[in-house]
Amino acid sequence: MLEIVVFVVVIIIVLILLCLNQRNQYPTEQHTEIKQMSPSNTTYTDSHGYLRYVDTDCLVHRDVAFQNHLARSDIKFSKCDVHHKDGNKLNNDPNNLEVLKPDEHLEKHNLLLVVDGKRYRRIGEVRQIRRQTPKAYFIFSVWYPKSRCIIQDGILYCEEWLFEKKKYKKKKN
Repeated sequence: MLEIVVFVVVIIIVLILLCLNQRNQYPTEQHTEIKQMSPSNTTYTDSHGYLRYVDTDCLVHRDVAFQNHLARSDIKFSKCDVHHKDGNKLNNDPNNLEVLKPDEHLEKHNLLLVVDGKRYRRIGEVRQIRRQTPKAYFIFSVWYPKSRCIIQDGILYCEEWLFEKKKYKKKKN
């Protein structure tokens, strides 16, 4: 009987220690999604070309941005994107990283266009317009309403709701 009690006490102590250790993985309450930097600093390149820590699976560039206080005061760090200024996903130097809101990040990569308060998402580069009517373009084997799209610098942008609708249709088929 005494052995069972000792065993239960040991298990409770181990669980408490694990919980405390888990709590200490986060630097501050405000940024609970950022885990501590990997103790081993062993990294690998994921399928998208970004470096990740082996033991925590965290993105290295997000960790470097957080550790170097690049966070912005106007938005939670978990809601931000970390942009590589030179476009090299493996260059995680703090001077090469910039913390941006998701919309700002899309604009940096020319994936979002804002005109008169309307948000347009990039569909693709237009090499030729196959057919068109007074009300629509036929591009990429799809009809796009002219009233909901903009062609700027040879790139087709559509209103965001239309972009989501077309993307959903492609996934569904």
